Amino acid sequence: MRPVKSGDVLITARIQRRGRDLVFGEIDMHDDAGELAAHATTTYALINK
Repeated sequence: MRPVKSGDVLITARIQRRGRDLVFGEIDMHDDAGELAAHATTTYALINK
């Protein structure tokens, strides 16, 4: 991760896999120049189907 000190930020979120009970995703944050500033992965539990 690195700081973005000025300009716009583009956030992109993608679902990698959706199962019956869990959803796995990725999130990327890019600065104005298109350089990757941060990357995260996430897992969500589906409790109210």
